[in-house]
Amino acid sequence: MLVQTSDRHQPKTDHGWGILEYGSIALVTIVVLAIVEPWYVDCGKKSVAVETSNLQSIVTNAQQLKQVQGEYNFTSGTTMTGRLIQIGGTTKEMTVQGTTSSSTAMLWNSYGGQVVIAPVAVGFNNGFSVTSHKAPPGRLYRDYHQQYGIQ
Repeated sequence: MLVQTSDRHQPKTDHGWGILEYGSIALVTIVVLAIVEPWYVDCGKKSVAVETSNLQSIVTNAQQLKQVQGEYNFTSGTTMTGRLIQIGGTTKEMTVQGTTSSSTAMLWNSYGGQVVIAPVAVGFNNGFSVTSHKAPPGRLYRDYHQQYGIQ
């Protein structure tokens, strides 16, 4: 008795993924990135715009401290920041930790970094610095300087 086997019952070997599968994955990835990227960039710009506006308000209000006192007569950044918080010189978008009526409250930006306004002794205590931690330095610095025409 002669038995013949058919090739259709033989398992075919797997040759892996072809160009069609890889091309499909690449196309789906490109489409997803094209949809998500503008949204992601726009969210980042809004945060930077809010943070720039917050810093503008702080700078303006800190300058008013000098007009009231004649100089920045503070011993540290903690006391100057606390005094600015005490007089309501911060924005609602920023977080205040501590008691606002005491001059020891601390200020935090929308990125979760501490913001410190410190006196700088230039002659007669007529300067101050603003330090904002955890903010995206390149974009925030660039946007702030472009807005005010600073080189």
